[in-house]
Amino acid sequence: MERSLQDTEKDRRQKYLSKLKELKLFDDTFFFHCISTFPETLEPMIRIILGRKDLRIVTVNAQKEEGQLFARRGRFDVLPQRARFYSALLDYSLLRPSEDYRKLPESFVIIIMANNELKLDQTVAEYERRDRNNRLLGDGSHIVFVNGESRGSGDEVGKLMHDFRCTEPEDMNYDFLRRPVEYYKRDRKGRNDMCDVIQELVNEERVSAKAEGRAEEKTAMVKEMLRKGTIPEKDIADISGLTISEVSALAKEL
Repeated sequence: MERSLQDTEKDRRQKYLSKLKELKLFDDTFFFHCISTFPETLEPMIRIILGRKDLRIVTVNAQKEEGQLFARRGRFDVLPQRARFYSALLDYSLLRPSEDYRKLPESFVIIIMANNELKLDQTVAEYERRDRNNRLLGDGSHIVFVNGESRGSGDEVGKLMHDFRCTEPEDMNYDFLRRPVEYYKRDRKGRNDMCDVIQELVNEERVSAKAEGRAEEKTAMVKEMLRKGTIPEKDIADISGLTISEVSALAKEL
């Protein structure tokens, strides 16, 4: 029995190592940990994207979103709105209550698109607010989209995007990106740490799947009570733990 458990753990670890081999910087969780562990990676990367060699990173505050191992596929109708939302969040965090609006610094929201969802015909597209006569508003807000499908050999951003797609650090152009990837794919401690991250994400997905299953069962139960028509919606809400409006919405689906 002990041998069997050891074999199971070994097989699980080997499975995670296989997943680790597939990971690249376009994958959300992998990118997050590379940047968190090697924050110095950001400065040269953003310098290349914005074309500003004088740019300096003062602090890095990496914030993890919900668990996601491999890259998300964006949608054309969502990305511009997401960028606007991130820009608003950034402005909100940069200004204290009652502080003079003129103290609001210049801001950049950069979205790197793995699949060029906006169908850009250039490597980098930067947007600023303008009026209908093309006059710049000058509010200091910038939204930048990067075409992740660009692989121009003579283009710095193209070379950067090539590195984002690499699964092997030896194939990368830039040393500052190669270092974190090499750490998590070649160093024993780095590999173990990333395998633990994968395990955590797998566990979260299992819990989420169970919760979704329970929610589906509850929905099915409520619909069955509604079909019978013998129990008032208010009582169904009390029994199920749903709100009356949620029960009414399910009733409309029948």
